[in-house]
Amino acid sequence: MYGPVFLEEIINTFGVEGKRHLLINDWIPFILATVHRFVDERDAILHRELIQGHGKKTNIYMPRKAHENVARVLNNVPIIGTWQYWEKSKRDREIARKTQANNFDLFRKTRAKTNEWRRASRSNISPLPLLFSLYVNEELAKSGRVLLSYYLKSAKAKYPEAILDRWAKSPHDYPYSSTFVSNMLYHAFYTVKPNDRLDPNADADSHIMLNLLRGDILVSDETGFLNTAFNDIWRPKGKILLTVDEFVNVIS
Repeated sequence: MYGPVFLEEIINTFGVEGKRHLLINDWIPFILATVHRFVDERDAILHRELIQGHGKKTNIYMPRKAHENVARVLNNVPIIGTWQYWEKSKRDREIARKTQANNFDLFRKTRAKTNEWRRASRSNISPLPLLFSLYVNEELAKSGRVLLSYYLKSAKAKYPEAILDRWAKSPHDYPYSSTFVSNMLYHAFYTVKPNDRLDPNADADSHIMLNLLRGDILVSDETGFLNTAFNDIWRPKGKILLTVDEFVNVIS
């Protein structure tokens, strides 16, 4: 299952000349040979699931024409010379990098404030439960209304309170929306762990792991935030994390 964050990384790899040959001759052909349909943008999925009320029946994939356009773009990456799509997407890539930097700055400030709280109280005890499952059970309904209200406002949804009431009555019927809230809560949970290194890719990693709502295995060599978040959130749900080498052994 390949989503927008994954595709963004594929596009960014074009800028690394040493990997361009692998990208064009190995990676892109593998992607196009194994993809069913590219997963759509997170906000598009949330809109269908929450605002349109499709719930568990939500289509998470790109429209067919958009999927075909992405496949066409990937099929026409040049080994040498300029790539028209690379030039056209420059502004979008800059915006994405700025957003990622802003999110990381927010996590960093949260960690700093938490450390101040510890020093002031002379305590090494986290203000949150030691288990994320306990924390999310306590906070999902209350914090979810606040976090989802920001999304509904940005999406200019009509009757946002009615939408929030519908979600609050049965969060499990809106898995992407509820997991989106859970991810935001996990960022708060993670930033109060004093010994874990903050990861500038944390938001992107959370976005990627949304695919585990429809998938079983995550393939990654990451050892930082992604690994910790997977163990706290997804491993208890029976999902599997494999390194690239482990995945190659499985499929071969």
